[in-house]
Amino acid sequence: MISNAYLDFEDEFRGSRAQIVESLKKYDWFLDWIKNNYREANILDIGCGRGEWLEKCKDMGFQCIGFELNEDMVTLCKGLNLQAIKGNAIDLIKDISSESLNIVSIFHLIEHLNEEYILSLMKECRRVLKPEGFLLLETPSIDNILVSGKLFYLDPTHINHINPDYLKFTLHNLGFKNANYYFINPGPLNNSNSLNLTRVLNGVAQDISVIATSNNRFINAFAEDDSAIEHNLNVGLSTLEAATEFDSSLRGIEY
Repeated sequence: MISNAYLDFEDEFRGSRAQIVESLKKYDWFLDWIKNNYREANILDIGCGRGEWLEKCKDMGFQCIGFELNEDMVTLCKGLNLQAIKGNAIDLIKDISSESLNIVSIFHLIEHLNEEYILSLMKECRRVLKPEGFLLLETPSIDNILVSGKLFYLDPTHINHINPDYLKFTLHNLGFKNANYYFINPGPLNNSNSLNLTRVLNGVAQDISVIATSNNRFINAFAEDDSAIEHNLNVGLSTLEAATEFDSSLRGIEY
C-alpha cells in the first residue's frame, strides 16, 4: 500500500480517533495501577499510528514517546503535540537505555512483521524495560473466523497470523515471568441468543490483548482475582466457547 494512503485507510476502516480513544478506556485500570505504584512512569509506544494511545497516556500524566514508520501519522501526532519519532522500530529502540522504561506498548503492529523481526523486537523490549516493567500488546484474534479468514486480509500489509500461545511461550523464554493473553473486543452479536450460529461467527472476541511482566506486585495484586482483569478488558468469548454454548442450547431443545 502506498505510504501516504495508509492514514486514509486507517480513517476508513479502523474507526475515528474518538472511537479508538473510547476503546482504549479498557486499560484505564492498568494505567491507574501504574500511577498508584510508581512515582514516575514512562511509556514507549511502538507503531504509535495516529497517536490515540500516546494522547491518552499523556493526558493521564505519563511521559510518552512513540515510534512510527508512516510519515503522515508522525506529522499528525506532532500536530497534536505528541512526541513521535519517524523510523524503523528496531533501529530506534537500540538508542534507548537498558532497563529505562515502565511500559512498552505495541498495538496492532506485530501482525505486519515477520517472525524474525518480531523476535528481535521482543528481545529489545525486554532489554529496555525496567525489571518490573510491562509489555502490552494487541493483535487481531486468529481464533475469530471472520477476522482470520477475511478481515485480516483487508489490510494488505498484514503478513503474519499471530498465535497467542506461541507468543506467550516466546515471551516466557525471553524472561517475562508472567505473560497472559485475553480474548477482547467481542463482536456485535456477542449478546445475541446462543442458538444463533451467527454469534459464533460475529459475536466472539475480535482481538487479543497480551500483558507480560515480571512485576511481582502486579502479579500478586491480581493473582486471586483474575476476573478483575477480564472485566476491565472487555473480554469476550472464544470461538470454541461460543460453539460450546450453541451446542448446549441445541441439546436443550432436543431433550
